[in-house]
Amino acid sequence: MTIQELGSLGELIAAVATVATLAYLAVQIRRSDNTARAQARQTLIDTWASRNWDLARDSRMLHAFSAGLARWPDISNEEKTTFDTGMGAYLANIQNGLLLRDSGLLDDEVLDRTADYMVVCITSPGGRQWWADTANAWPQVRAYLDRRLASDDTVVASAEESMPHFVGLADGSNAAASDGERANR
Repeated sequence: MTIQELGSLGELIAAVATVATLAYLAVQIRRSDNTARAQARQTLIDTWASRNWDLARDSRMLHAFSAGLARWPDISNEEKTTFDTGMGAYLANIQNGLLLRDSGLLDDEVLDRTADYMVVCITSPGGRQWWADTANAWPQVRAYLDRRLASDDTVVASAEESMPHFVGLADGSNAAASDGERANR
């Protein structure tokens, strides 16, 4: 074998190795993308679940949130602050979801299902009024939620239908029972 033949063989081996390396990198990039998408989805869901758990564990926050959904703005300033802060936290999670979706890391379906909770909240009597009163806040999230509200594809149960126990807290109908349950523990 001549030096030229060895050089040609070396070039062939290098070309095959390059193709194999590129194929390997493509597989690794696909796996990395799938992992990033799964992590983004899980982060959005975990944040939403954590906010709900925080709400459920803090009776003051729970009652303020329930009162805000039922009677905004006819609640105390302390309840307004608590309610507004809680709604802001949910909107921040949706904002994060929009950023993840726009970067290709989150599917519309996951974002829409996560946002369903906010759609229920802003269609409640107090939620509608709060939504109107805070019209200048969260413009990107508002545009997304307003499109969802206007869409025939967005069908969610009302707060009264989907969370009657929660809505009942606003008028105190569940408060006595929960206080009695706590006393028995």
